[in-house]
Amino acid sequence: MTKQVWVIGAPYEDGGRRGTVFLPALFSEARRIAEACGGGLTAVSFAPDEVAIPGLPSVCGIERHYVLVSHGFSHFSAQAGATGLLALVQQEKPWLILMADVLPMRELAPFLAGSLKTGAITGVVNVDISEPERPRFFRKVYGGQLYEELSFRGENTAIVTFDPDFLPARATSAPSREPETIVRRIELPEGGLPEYLGSFSVPARDLDVTEARVVIGAGMGAIGDDVYPMVLELAGLLEGTIGTTRPVVDIGKIPRERMVGQTGKVIAPELYLALGVSGATHHVGGIQEAGRVIAVNRDAYAPIFKNADYGVAADLRDILPELIKRIRRAKENGEII
Repeated sequence: MTKQVWVIGAPYEDGGRRGTVFLPALFSEARRIAEACGGGLTAVSFAPDEVAIPGLPSVCGIERHYVLVSHGFSHFSAQAGATGLLALVQQEKPWLILMADVLPMRELAPFLAGSLKTGAITGVVNVDISEPERPRFFRKVYGGQLYEELSFRGENTAIVTFDPDFLPARATSAPSREPETIVRRIELPEGGLPEYLGSFSVPARDLDVTEARVVIGAGMGAIGDDVYPMVLELAGLLEGTIGTTRPVVDIGKIPRERMVGQTGKVIAPELYLALGVSGATHHVGGIQEAGRVIAVNRDAYAPIFKNADYGVAADLRDILPELIKRIRRAKENGEII
C-alpha cells in the first residue's frame, strides 16, 4: 500500500480575508520523505467557502489537493479543524501528516492525534529517513542544548509539526503537475465547538516572549526604580516585550511567565536586547535562536558578552536616556518605522 504523506495548510485571517497558507519548504521536506518511502504527496486546505480555495504551485509535485469547506472555518479553531479532518483521515489513512509548528497548527496537531488515538511529535527540527520504514524525528530540548530523538510505533497515522525556522530549502526533483483538487463540504456540529466572540490586537509589550519579534531582557542591573521605567519606555519605542532572568523572578519584580532560559522559555526573536543581564548559562540557553543579541552591562567581564553580537560595557543610567532620545528622534524623522 502506498505510504501517503499529507501536508496540512495553516488557516489565516488578514483584514477580513481568510484562507490557507502553505510553506514551500514544508512541501520540499514532505516530498523528500515521500520519495524515500515510495509514497505520494497530498495537500489539505481549510476554506470558509469556495471563493477562499487556494491555488497550489504545480512544481511541488502534489498529486491531490483536498479542500475542506465549511462556514465553521470562518474563524478557525483546533476543535473545528480536527472535527473536519477526522472522517477524511480515517477514510484515507495517510501514513504521515505534516504541519508547520505555528498557531493554530500547534493546537490542531494534539487535537487531531487525540481524535485518531495516535501520537503527535511537535516542534521537529530535523528528520532522518535513512530507514524509510521508521523515520526518526529530532527536536530541541533543555533550551536547545540537546536533541531528543523520537519515532512512531504501530501502523496508525503519524502527526508531526515542523519548526519553520529549521525547515531547509531543498531542491526538488518532483515533476511539474497540476494537482487533482477535491472539494469536500463539511457540516460541523452546532454544539461542542468554541463560539467565536470577536478578536482584538495585543500590544507588543503584552505579547508572550516566545511570540515577540523584539524582546528586551531586563536583568538585575535593569530593575532599579530609576532604571526600569526607562526599560519599559525603550520596549515601547522598539515595539518589544519584556523578558527577564531567574533572579529577577525570584524577587517578584517580573512574573515568572516572562523568564527566559532553560528552566523558563526558549525564545527566537529577531532582536534580543539584554540590559543588565549577566549571562548565566541557563539564561543563555534560552536565547540561542535569537537573530541578533545586543548586550549592555557595566561589568565588562559579564558572560553575556561572549554570547552577544554587539556589546557595550556601560551603566544603563548613562546609556538609556541617550538611546531613547535617539530612537525617538529617528522615528519622528521617519528614519525608522
